[in-house]
Amino acid sequence: MKASRILFGICLILTLMNSGVNRIASDIPNTGNDAFYFMPILESVKSNSSLLSIDDFASSITDGDSGSIRGIYASDVFALRVIQQPSNQPNFVSTIEGVATQFKDAYKYGSIGLLSHNFLSGKLFYQLKIGDMIQLIYGDGSVKKYSVESIHQFQALQPENPRSTFVDLTNGAKLSSTNLFLKMYAGQGRLVLQTCIQNGDELSWGRYFVISKPIT
Repeated sequence: MKASRILFGICLILTLMNSGVNRIASDIPNTGNDAFYFMPILESVKSNSSLLSIDDFASSITDGDSGSIRGIYASDVFALRVIQQPSNQPNFVSTIEGVATQFKDAYKYGSIGLLSHNFLSGKLFYQLKIGDMIQLIYGDGSVKKYSVESIHQFQALQPENPRSTFVDLTNGAKLSSTNLFLKMYAGQGRLVLQTCIQNGDELSWGRYFVISKPIT
């Protein structure tokens, strides 16, 4: 009887753990369709912000908060402000030009995820190449550097569904949204930039990920 209770307890714990993973690590936010989680465009960063030096950019966004990411910078590519997702909106992506949205669920799995629509600043993610340096700027002005390690592309079989099945465009393998989430975001210390891939008139046809590792 005691052994059966222990076994039941272990099974219950595993069930709760698995249900938690499915709940948290199942959605791949839509970064191509502005019909989802739309918020009015309240402000924009100057269109030539990519020409700013990192020092000038950092001085314009710092607020003293050492625990919060306030900007992301890639020389001659982009200088984007970073905002947080609203509570209980894990699929929210800002519709403000010049802004990236920090993906809260990525943080729970050890990575930093930044999202941007491909019809806004996300299109600049395509300009990044393997070996490029990306810098995160925190509220106290401190900077953490990363190097682009890999780039991944997936087709979404249901383009506007954050829980679509996805197809790896490299090898044709199919992945659930949960498996894709874990493949991209479950990596201690990694930086992940995500936007969508447009195909014809379909802005959300696929998902595009730039994975970077810290420079130590």
